[in-house]
Amino acid sequence: MALSSAQRTELLRRLLELPQNLTNSVTNSSSGNISLDLPGVDVNINLPLLGTGASTPSTPTDLRSYLSTLLNEQVEITTPGDTNTGTLVAVKSDYIALIESSGTTVLIPISSIETVRKL
Repeated sequence: MALSSAQRTELLRRLLELPQNLTNSVTNSSSGNISLDLPGVDVNINLPLLGTGASTPSTPTDLRSYLSTLLNEQVEITTPGDTNTGTLVAVKSDYIALIESSGTTVLIPISSIETVRKL
């Protein structure tokens, strides 16, 4: 059974998030600690208390933060040697993953990005 383009994009996005989601984090905070037990994996997530005050969205202060706001969006990324257009599926510490309309996955170092445009 072949995957559709949307299913392939979603699968790749989830696979790229996997290393980030499988880190062990132990917190002694009493402000909403959640433990998730998976076979062979122990994940603890610390959530902030809800209703402790109004929060306002912050303006991204760097390129990586801005790119994170564009996850799963259609974007155009310009680098010194090329322009790539596609769905932004991952923003890592030093690169992004973009899936083009052809289904090709392109990894682009954040340090080489000149411009970003949401389509």
